[in-house]
Amino acid sequence: MQMTFAAKGDFLDRYISKFCKCGEKKNLGEVKQEEEYMESVLQKLVSWRWRVAYISLFGMVTQIMHRNCISFALVCMCKGQIDNTSLPHSHSDKEEINSDAMSDNICWDRTTQSLVLSSYFYGQLIAPFISGLVTQRFGVKRPMALYMLLSSVLLMATPELARRSSSLTIAVRAVQGFLGSGCLPMYSQLWDEWAPTSERGELLAFTLSGLDLGILVAFASSGYLCTIPVDKGWPLIFYTYGGLTLIWVATWLLFVTDSPKTHPFISHKERKFIRGNRHDHVSDKSENDPVKTPWLLILRSGPVWAMMAAMVSVASGMSLVFSYLPKYMDNVHHLNTRENGLLSSLPFLGRGLSIILIGILTDKILQRKWISVTKMRKINQCCSSFTAALSIYFVQYVHRADLAILLITLSTASLGGTMSGAYTNSLELAPRYASSLSGLAFTLNGVGQITAPIAGSLIIQEGTTASWGNMFMSLSAVYICGGVVYVLLGSSDELPWYSQAKQSEKVPEISNISQIVIKMSEQSEYGH
Repeated sequence: MQMTFAAKGDFLDRYISKFCKCGEKKNLGEVKQEEEYMESVLQKLVSWRWRVAYISLFGMVTQIMHRNCISFALVCMCKGQIDNTSLPHSHSDKEEINSDAMSDNICWDRTTQSLVLSSYFYGQLIAPFISGLVTQRFGVKRPMALYMLLSSVLLMATPELARRSSSLTIAVRAVQGFLGSGCLPMYSQLWDEWAPTSERGELLAFTLSGLDLGILVAFASSGYLCTIPVDKGWPLIFYTYGGLTLIWVATWLLFVTDSPKTHPFISHKERKFIRGNRHDHVSDKSENDPVKTPWLLILRSGPVWAMMAAMVSVASGMSLVFSYLPKYMDNVHHLNTRENGLLSSLPFLGRGLSIILIGILTDKILQRKWISVTKMRKINQCCSSFTAALSIYFVQYVHRADLAILLITLSTASLGGTMSGAYTNSLELAPRYASSLSGLAFTLNGVGQITAPIAGSLIIQEGTTASWGNMFMSLSAVYICGGVVYVLLGSSDELPWYSQAKQSEKVPEISNISQIVIKMSEQSEYGH
């Protein structure tokens, strides 16, 4: 069966090679370059590495839908079936609590609602770190499927649990947050195996665009599901998203593997292209050889801290913007609920599109070798951070809602470049430990995402235009700090201790690198 599928996959390649007269014998370097050059756009988009990308994007979208659907559901729970003009950002007590519906619907007080909303992020403090270790031991395919399966079961159980107890709902949301946040580092490890060096930024950015597209889908579809007159409407949000996730889990298990080396359907040429365009064959390690992460060497590496500083600054800023944007549009520009919801969704769309487009452009530049990888990452990260800082700073000086949202959208769209900047470093600094590096970074991101809204609430406590100005100036400073640190310390080159460990390996397998690195960390000050 495997040979049959491989033969089918090779047919188009043989045809194109014959047509383009590429079948002559050449040295290995020429073959690699020509294979990469001769791959058409259509052939690339239907390749198995890109099919894995489509499945990964769908998974990211469903994961974010799990996280964000509760905000709209809480409004529906108080009001029963809502009309088509209702949106979750109203501050009217009349809209939040419908006294006629309270006897038939769940309507928690504001304090309980805030606990339900924030409980998802509690698990994010430790989940990515633990997930990184799990992924190194068991790969990506099985842990990802298990995490998403459990999360979808809990999601579909939420309506019944909500009818019984708010405490049970908070507990379930916290567990869901642990599972959902744990999936993020797995994508880094997946693309360390599946992405050729020339497409790493593009494929990772395409997957991570689901962070914003998932919010768009959740807000748009939840409003419609609430209007369906079945079981008061709001439980359908949880059932629908949970059901979609079960379909995704089945698709993931059928068509995704930890490495192209073990994929049953991929053609031999594509497998060879992926394997031949990677500078570190991580998947050659023995499955029975657990990876020991050299945390001491990692934490003493400047580029690692630069990566984390840049990522935390972006995560904190985005958390602040998306937490308080509807409130800002209401307090300062006095928009009605319909206009507020529409305008507040535009930054999500802008960032999602920019992540994909900048990722494609970055990989095109790197493929042509116009600039080094490190310089490209720094340009992306710094241009994104500084443009975002400048745009968000001037929001305080505009007095029209459309201009304000234009500047905010420009700011968030600019940050799409960070996905092809610091976020890619986890695949480059020490590929053997990609999941551990990304797990550590996403753990620190969780700290920023929890503390940033708290700090923001203190800044805008008075609710005046001046206090909102202080918010935007603080946000601008956060973006600039992240960009400056990355300029000074950031790099995409393999860390010195990691390169030394590879050179010490006489056999062309990578399975013993972890042992060499551990020995190095136990020796002198910097592994000599």
